[in-house]
Amino acid sequence: MLPIKKIHIDTRFRSSDSASHSNFNIDLPTTFLMPEDTGFYIDDVCIPHSFYTIETGVNDRLQYVYLDDTIRTVTIPEGYYNITTLASAIADGMNAVISAPLVVPEVNLKTNTLKISLAPNYTTGV
Repeated sequence: MLPIKKIHIDTRFRSSDSASHSNFNIDLPTTFLMPEDTGFYIDDVCIPHSFYTIETGVNDRLQYVYLDDTIRTVTIPEGYYNITTLASAIADGMNAVISAPLVVPEVNLKTNTLKISLAPNYTTGV
């Protein structure tokens, strides 16, 4: 019976001579002498990766044309969003640009879509 069954390796604990998170060395706390012709294999790999839904300088700008045919730009704050919070962030940004709460978001969770429309009590005066 071998003295060890599993070794868990985490790149947060890589050695100082490691090149990066993907090219790394691990110093084991103990030297393990294994019998000749012992086979080793990778049993499990977990690669956590997270990214912002909205990233500054990448996809944080929304341009739209309002009633007066002026192109307006909204900058959405960087962060993680679901459909509801993204709809709110877009509506808040648009309302801040036009200086009035004139747009409202409508989220359809079944189809995972959102619609931004004028507030029901808004009139164009036409």
